[in-house]
Amino acid sequence: APTVERVPVLPVAVRLPWAAVGTVTRLLEGQGAGGLAWDYGGEGTASPSGVSVTASVPCASIEALAKTLDSLRAQGVIEDWEGMKGGA
Repeated sequence: APTVERVPVLPVAVRLPWAAVGTVTRLLEGQGAGGLAWDYGGEGTASPSGVSVTASVPCASIEALAKTLDSLRAQGVIEDWEGMKGGA
């Protein structure tokens, strides 16, 4: 049987304006995130200005991602973000 490598991940959610979709997509993909699920203004987790995304981020990347997301929030590029407990 082939060997399958499992990478531990943590879910992350980001609320952002439309203008930041490309920036956040590149950032998450650059950190090895998978399972990106976008909400474009529907009920639930979407931001008042329209967009939210959840993704599974490798645990090894979470610290660097958190620093970058905090910086983007401080600059007003994103509205907010949160790391969620759990993961696979």
